[in-house]
Amino acid sequence: MIQEKINTKALYDAYDECAVAMMEQVNQLTDSQLNSIPFHGSWSAGQVMEHVTKSNTGIAKALNIEGMAVGRNADAREPELREMFLDFSVKFQSPDFILPVRAHYEPKQVEEDFQNSLSLLKKVGDHANLEEAIKHPAFGEITKLELLCFVKFHLQRHLLQLKKIVLALRCS
Repeated sequence: MIQEKINTKALYDAYDECAVAMMEQVNQLTDSQLNSIPFHGSWSAGQVMEHVTKSNTGIAKALNIEGMAVGRNADAREPELREMFLDFSVKFQSPDFILPVRAHYEPKQVEEDFQNSLSLLKKVGDHANLEEAIKHPAFGEITKLELLCFVKFHLQRHLLQLKKIVLALRCS
């Protein structure tokens, strides 16, 4: 049986749309604001961008893991992931392996690292068997296509977070 290639164009277009919007938010900030914690319990915009970049890179690595066949549609968990990550009333604890660790962020480096992580993700995604599932430390059994869906929701979630950070910094 010949495996039909899953069309990822709509997902990648959504990534690009979010990336542009995220960088528009970041580019409104001064270097000092990029590194400022705007309110208690928040990250700086630089930390948000490092977290997202690390997550994207981690997902790209996961797409390279040898997977296994599953007896369900490759996107069956997409509604669950959408509901979970676009429920902004819930605050998540980031897994340690994608926590931001830098003390200072430079705007150009933040953008370059972020864009590189998205390019890597798309490149690896184009060559991965998206119908395979892997065991992921944060998601358990998940298909590679569902991981790509997660990225979209993760970007959307952090775009909103960046908007709140920018608003708080501009109003302070």
